Amino acid sequence: MEIQSTISAFQSVCRTFSFEEPATFSEDFAIKRFMKKMQEPDLSITQTLKDQCWASWISYDEKLPQIVRPASAWYRVRSKLHSLLANNKRVFSTTRARLPKGSEFEPTRGLNSLESRLCRSVWTCTYQNFDRFAEVCYTNYGLRTACKRRYAKWFRTHDFDLSRRESDLFLYQKFKESNNIGFDIFRYKLSCITQFQQGSRFSTVPKNNQKRRPINVECFGNTLTQSVIGEGIREMLLKEYDIDLNTLSDLHRSKVSCPERWATIDLSNASDSVSVSLCRFLFPNWFMSMLEDTRSPFVLGPDGNYYPTKKISSMGNGFTFELMTLILTVLCKEFDSEATVFGDDITIHPDCALELMTHLTGVGFEVNSEKIIAIDGLLTADALISDLYDEMAHFDSRQEYARQMAEALAISADSAIIAEIAKLAKETKENATGLGTGTIIAKTISVGKKGITAEYGLAIIDALLELKAKFSNNYVPLEDRIAYMKPEAVAAIIASKDAINRDYGAVASIVDGQLDMLCGFMVVEVPHLTAGGANKEGMIGTNPSGHDFPSDLKDNVAFVACHRTAVGTLKLKDLSFETARRAEYQADQLIVKYAMGHGGLRPEAAAVCTITEG
Repeated sequence: MEIQSTISAFQSVCRTFSFEEPATFSEDFAIKRFMKKMQEPDLSITQTLKDQCWASWISYDEKLPQIVRPASAWYRVRSKLHSLLANNKRVFSTTRARLPKGSEFEPTRGLNSLESRLCRSVWTCTYQNFDRFAEVCYTNYGLRTACKRRYAKWFRTHDFDLSRRESDLFLYQKFKESNNIGFDIFRYKLSCITQFQQGSRFSTVPKNNQKRRPINVECFGNTLTQSVIGEGIREMLLKEYDIDLNTLSDLHRSKVSCPERWATIDLSNASDSVSVSLCRFLFPNWFMSMLEDTRSPFVLGPDGNYYPTKKISSMGNGFTFELMTLILTVLCKEFDSEATVFGDDITIHPDCALELMTHLTGVGFEVNSEKIIAIDGLLTADALISDLYDEMAHFDSRQEYARQMAEALAISADSAIIAEIAKLAKETKENATGLGTGTIIAKTISVGKKGITAEYGLAIIDALLELKAKFSNNYVPLEDRIAYMKPEAVAAIIASKDAINRDYGAVASIVDGQLDMLCGFMVVEVPHLTAGGANKEGMIGTNPSGHDFPSDLKDNVAFVACHRTAVGTLKLKDLSFETARRAEYQADQLIVKYAMGHGGLRPEAAAVCTITEG
């Protein structure tokens, strides 16, 4: 009752509480995350969310692929796993079992203390797991004692013709030919106090008012034997890779704070993506036998029916987290020896991220669809102003130097964005079916007409009209369409007279030679259209291709067009200015810097026009 009153009080505060207006993007992001996590549960939609969660969970399981011939790296992973497990069989000792912390197949109603587990709760177990459950209880003094007391209580509540002593003598006679008579008698008594089930029970826990998280509530006996595997994997990772899963989360946080060195890959439904088929491919038979004995082969759905599952385990299983971490760790280290995995969170060198994602999706994992944009390191421009020059100057040179350095960085950012648009225009994969891909428009004009000629200008206008229809068919908004053109292209359009003809709307004037809008596109004149971003050599964080303008388009490109949403820019450090004294040169150093990253988002909203002679 006291806990519920605390929750109610907290919710009443959240209803009326409001933050001050955020001053920065990071502050705004943190506020939105907090408010989303601290939503007051909407009880009117709880059942609907539960039904949606179950439908999504079982549908995802049915779609898991059958692994036959995975990509080459998976064969190396299999070889490594066989070697690791062969050298570490002893870590899977039954003495490592840990008691579950949450509910069990038979609901515990919040009675999850050690005393309740041993004396009050209903012990349940799947049929194929019972032998391993008996081994764990027999080798653990506390569990063995609890089993004896439960059996004594069970015997008293049943009307047997035999006394307890006579019953024990009967069991002795029954198992006296056994090689391990003590264990076999214990196993029999344990079976008397255990309820056998076909598998786990599906349940959900709240996430927010839009979604609930699925969880499998396992049988008590299964959680014990699963924990043996989980604890064994933890020790093996610590021994072989010096990875301590108890502290790895701290290392991951430090890596995420260095995006110039690490790419972070987040997997969707990762715990539900490790299929039995993949495990059979990767693991030796003896280890696979452990997994299949202790897992739940069926799940009890909300409708009261049991469903077979293709996944090896789900959240709620005692080895899900450790097994997933083991598989992904060995795979990631095939590409980057310094990569680390914490459950479904992966940090790896940006150069290796794309190939890793290809191998993951090939066996059923889903990479979070959010676009990953790497920060391009710290980009700087500097100038050294000697004291002698400063004394001789008759004007404020520092202001002019600062302006030109900031302009140099701005040109670099512009060039990087335009290069990403051009790369996006070559993209042949849709973000979603039906949205469309990138667009390359190729026009041909007469030989010798390339340059500031009317024919070249008319070809550009025709291309813009074609692109206008293409963008509209791809549901690209009419507003904020932009065309970046070379100065020669702008001049050619004016030379064609159509842009300055009043019958066509007169969007330009021959007097000032300015062209602001054409065919629904805002025209921006860019001398550095194909320059690409800053040199990526030694620039930590830039992906392998950098922000280079596609070489096959450079020579013939007339314009690059896009919608404002085609490319995303991630800003880690805004443009800033600093000075430093360089006494060894008797000079002051002026430095302008920023840290940003750029990446394509919408291929259907990006296009390049090329014009060739022929």
